[in-house]
Amino acid sequence: MTPEGKVKNKVRQLLFKYGVYFFTPATGGYGRSGVPDIVGCMNGRFFAIECKAGDNELTPLQSDEINTIWLHKGVAFVIHGDNLEVLETWLAEQSKLNDMYAPCEVMTVPRRLAKRIRMPVHDNLND
Repeated sequence: MTPEGKVKNKVRQLLFKYGVYFFTPATGGYGRSGVPDIVGCMNGRFFAIECKAGDNELTPLQSDEINTIWLHKGVAFVIHGDNLEVLETWLAEQSKLNDMYAPCEVMTVPRRLAKRIRMPVHDNLND
């Protein structure tokens, strides 16, 4: 797994922990370049997350996308491995506004993603 892939995994685990709706846009030749790695909505707030490994910088297209999101009152993060707490703080603040997003230790993860991000699958059907 690439260093950026490891950061994306940590971000996904955190989003699952809070029960957030999100997806990873597929842009490879079909979408607009520069779109953040993860896009979602929590508590009625649109958010986007660009994951970077180490000291990697945003490309000009990525920077333009994030600035456009901010311009339209969305929330955008650039997450490196060492600043994940910024995202977790925002998620925790949002969860205080709505109990539906309270963090939980047992995360409901779609089966197709559980193996990829190395998480156990818990569901009521098989417990």
